[in-house]
Amino acid sequence: MVQVDPIDRIMRAALVSDGEFVTALNDLLRHDLRISVRELSEKSGIAQSSLYKILHGRRSPNLSTLRAIIRALRQLYHVGDEDFIGLIAARPVLESVEERMADVEQLVHVPVATIIPRESVQQAIELAARKAWL
Repeated sequence: MVQVDPIDRIMRAALVSDGEFVTALNDLLRHDLRISVRELSEKSGIAQSSLYKILHGRRSPNLSTLRAIIRALRQLYHVGDEDFIGLIAARPVLESVEERMADVEQLVHVPVATIIPRESVQQAIELAARKAWL
């Protein structure tokens, strides 16, 4: 399954309907960025009251508001573009680490599968993918 860029997801949702836009924006704010409406307001220059009305379906975003939201989201997504180290480890391993060299900025859940191809690598990958997305 191909993951859609979050900004593209918001723009596509805005083209479908106000409801889709609100759902996608709420999801992005709560789960991806983990920021408040106040923070989005500060970054976008849109009043908090206007954002609350949009997020609760009491107002449709006009084009300039949509542009400001998209511009702010792009800035927020590019905040951490500096060099970083990615680490994939099981939770028990992370919990057993006593010395920390750096702060953990974000924990994510990534489905991982070990594959042992019997006939075809392609079939093994497809099987692992199906199991991961169940």
